[in-house]
Amino acid sequence: MRVFWVLIIALLACAFIMRSQRMRAQPGVDAGTGARIVIDRPFDVVPSKPAALEPKLEAEPISMPAEETTGSVDVPEPDPEEVLVENIAEPEPDSARTPEAPIIETVGEGVFPPEPTPEADPEPVGEIVIDLAKIKPPPADHTINPDGSIRLADGTQITGSGTAEHPFMVQWATLRSVDRVYQPRSGRSEFPAWLHAIDGKIVRVEGNTLVPVVSQSTKEMLVMQNPWDGCCIGIPPTPFDAIEVSLVHDVDFGYESVGFGVVTGTFVVDPYVVDGWVLGVYLLKDASYKSDAGTVLPDL
Repeated sequence: MRVFWVLIIALLACAFIMRSQRMRAQPGVDAGTGARIVIDRPFDVVPSKPAALEPKLEAEPISMPAEETTGSVDVPEPDPEEVLVENIAEPEPDSARTPEAPIIETVGEGVFPPEPTPEADPEPVGEIVIDLAKIKPPPADHTINPDGSIRLADGTQITGSGTAEHPFMVQWATLRSVDRVYQPRSGRSEFPAWLHAIDGKIVRVEGNTLVPVVSQSTKEMLVMQNPWDGCCIGIPPTPFDAIEVSLVHDVDFGYESVGFGVVTGTFVVDPYVVDGWVLGVYLLKDASYKSDAGTVLPDL
């Protein structure tokens, strides 16, 4: 009888424990008393913003059917020719390719360059015939008249015939025009043809005179287009409007260094050039001077 009641008490205890555990698992129920808890006002629950889920890409495994193998597995070796073909890159366009080196042929152990391709002989050119009669000579810059005078291409007349009885009468404007043709610094060192025509002939020039020093007599002077005292009065000459004169007789200028007159002598073209700069061009040799042909300038 005592054992029966012990079993009954044990069963009741087990039922009580099981019921208590069930009440704890249910929300809103007191585990001790089993009463249900009622909430008059619901709580304000702010749902949290779910975080953005970054897509995660995962490679799907490729399932390969498993083959049951027994023993060792023989792996075939790759063909060398196939591997060589796979490693060759695609050819670049012609614009980006560099010149290729010549192909060298190998024979045995020696290396020999390719044989050159023979070039075709050029076609023969026919004989070129030039008819000299059809070539027009360059226009002359002067013509010689029957009386010996010279007419320039611009119409200027050089009267006389270049002899002692009829010397050439040359104007200063004609002599000064040579500076437009003769320019050694620019590589133009040729004189006009008409200047060579009077070179070595007797020429008479009228102009202003200047002696190198003040003396009672001299055989050298400078004849110029413009008056100049050698210092600061007048216009200094250029190589093309002045002539160096060598006289055959003494000339007495007294105490004056300047004057005006006519000189006649052998005209010589003898340029004096230093580093491309023209310092002198014209000379009169074996000349004579006559001051009474012009006006003597007053003392300066």
